[in-house]
This record gives sequence, C-alpha cells and structure tokens, in this order.
Amino acid sequence: MKKMKYFTIILCFIFGSTIVLAQKNKIVPYTVAENYFVKNSFKTSKELTLKIENKQKFEQVFGMAPLMGNDGNPTIIDFSKQFVLCVIGIESNLGTEYKMKNLSKNETGKIVLEYQHSDKPEQSYTSQACLIIIVDKKYTGKIIFKSYP
Repeated sequence: MKKMKYFTIILCFIFGSTIVLAQKNKIVPYTVAENYFVKNSFKTSKELTLKIENKQKFEQVFGMAPLMGNDGNPTIIDFSKQFVLCVIGIESNLGTEYKMKNLSKNETGKIVLEYQHSDKPEQSYTSQACLIIIVDKKYTGKIIFKSYP
C-alpha cells in the first residue's frame, strides 16, 4: 500500500512538472519560405536578423528564385496576415547553411527563434545564405534570435 502511495505521488509530480514546462514555452507554428534569394544590392558585413512586416521591405531584400518542377514556386507570403523572420549571412564562398530548430513563445511573451548555422566546403563562387520564416501575425512579441553551431 505504501508503494502505491509513493508511486502515485511521483506520478503526480511528473505530470505537474510536464504541465509547467509546456506552459513556459509554447510552440509557435511557422513555415520556412522556399525559393527566395538575397538580392545583390543588399549587403551586410555581419550576420543579420530581421523582422519584416510588409511586402515593400521584403522586396528590397529578397528576390524570387522559381525552379522548374512541382515545388518550384516561391512560398506565398500574405503580409496582411503574416510577417517574416529572417537570418541573412554575409557574402561568402563557403556554402553557408541555416537550418530552423525551433520557434516558441517563452513565459515572458517573447518569441524565440532558434536556428543552426553551418559552413560547408569552399565553393568557386560567392553567395549570401538566408533563412526566411513565415509567422502568423497573431503571434506577437519581442523577437529573440538564438544561433547554435
């Protein structure tokens, strides 16, 4: 009987802890935008993070890069309902790549975008890597960008 009581207490503790952790960081749904590139006219001397809320600003930084095939069209962005979070690298001959890890809203209401940055082998040309995340405007708050190697 004592074993059952301790087991029940432990289960309640684990369940309660899980609820508290789930409430601290709420997952924010997002879409990774595909088939866009950083325009040659947009230069940066360091890795840059941006929140873009309108089409005009977006088009100053990015161009469309449609490809042939079924999934070749750029991802549609409706700036009346969505905003964009971006990570833009410096122009480099390394095959830099950004990968999305997580997007969540923390207990203080800040949106935390976690991404991974990696460099690939040297290329014979230069490029400017980017990560573009589309988020619904109902998720508001200060944005925190966290990079992981």
